[in-house]
Amino acid sequence: MHVWRVKQKDLPHIGDDKGGVVVERLMSEFVPVVATFLEGKPSPPLPSPLRLAHPAQTRAATAFHMKQVVAISDALSEIAESTAEGAFHAPRRLSPRASSTPSAPRNPTAAQARTVGEDFEEDGADWRVLTVEWDAGLEALVVWYYDADMAADANLTEDDMHLARTEGVDLDPLECSGIAEVKKWIRDSRSA
Repeated sequence: MHVWRVKQKDLPHIGDDKGGVVVERLMSEFVPVVATFLEGKPSPPLPSPLRLAHPAQTRAATAFHMKQVVAISDALSEIAESTAEGAFHAPRRLSPRASSTPSAPRNPTAAQARTVGEDFEEDGADWRVLTVEWDAGLEALVVWYYDADMAADANLTEDDMHLARTEGVDLDPLECSGIAEVKKWIRDSRSA
């Protein structure tokens, strides 16, 4: 009633037959349906916006199609090479505080400043603290740190990372987080 808007009195009489008649009717009607084989499992979708080839393509259309296949394949290979072991590592960013009154800039305390140069391990990577400083956009003290192995592989020095940080250049090994979070990672690394 609620789905098809058909009243019960207008429905056909299903199941009113006696046992033997019902079985005979079901066998005659449903055996052909059940006895047919299901189609094979469809292949997984392509990881690209590739259109199916037209059955009667021109030579130019075939060449264009092949160029598109090569371009997509190259892009997928580039993505696979840029991600380590199939995982993408996005930089951690702090979210700005929802505060109506801006905080006054402040310098790190002596204990916070001592974290500069500290090494710690997090997410299977070896990190080193680069600097602790006030971030005007986030209105908080932040810790800049970098993946030591990734920086060494890319021949990046700490001076390069300081320059990238001050100029707003995004370097893969360089990240920033809140001071409490980084101190926790350092403590956890020391205890492990």
